Amino acid sequence: MNLNFSEWYRSVKLEPNDTILKNRWSGIENYTENLTDYTNVLELVRLFYNLPVSENFRDEFCNVFIETDSAFSKNNSFELSVLAGASLVNIIEEGGGLKIFRFLQ
Repeated sequence: MNLNFSEWYRSVKLEPNDTILKNRWSGIENYTENLTDYTNVLELVRLFYNLPVSENFRDEFCNVFIETDSAFSKNNSFELSVLAGASLVNIIEEGGGLKIFRFLQ
């Protein structure tokens, strides 16, 4: 888990507990490890900036978190922004940045 993850949550006025952070990070890892369509990276950027995204992408992204926490809400745009940003950071930290760069060329 990224050491700044809890602070990212607090930056949007969310106060997570340890269980929530672990569940959300597990969802981020599951999503980014199984990412095969790098056009979804562009959707993550849009979601991070709270721009419109496709309904299919939004459902797919949210379902990853619902699998680890049935109380997860699809309607909290602030939390979705944090999770999208954390996913992008995780992709880059895990070496996916080079793959993304090649894909976008």
